Amino acid sequence: MEERNIKLTDGSIALFKNESHETRSGFAHCSELIFRFIGEDRPQRTIQSAYYLNRTWEAYRFQSVMRSAVYNLVESRKEALLQQFKNSRGYKQMTKKRREAFTEEIKEDKMLSAYRELMDALNYQYSDGSFSNSPAAELF
Repeated sequence: MEERNIKLTDGSIALFKNESHETRSGFAHCSELIFRFIGEDRPQRTIQSAYYLNRTWEAYRFQSVMRSAVYNLVESRKEALLQQFKNSRGYKQMTKKRREAFTEEIKEDKMLSAYRELMDALNYQYSDGSFSNSPAAELF
């Protein structure tokens, strides 16, 4: 098992627990993300797997599953915010105008900003764990 810790500028911490194992026709990568957002009591958790036949074209090992794990958290957060938006206004359906208002409102969400920062960090990370010109995060 390989672990990677990423600390974001707001103090949030992402812990990735990555594993690789053989399959009948290739291999698989699995990543568990435990994200502790500052100000939240419970961390968010998600698991993502990918199956490969031959090899991957990642910049570093486990990049794809780590990014997919963050994407899972982003999508679940957006869905929760959308339900909250609709319920607080009594909406049953989203029109184009309502969708635009929702899009503007979620731009201010701190947790989504932290997820974006984490995704940026994963895009700039090298195989040795260092970052190149990443404006978002530092490895510790």
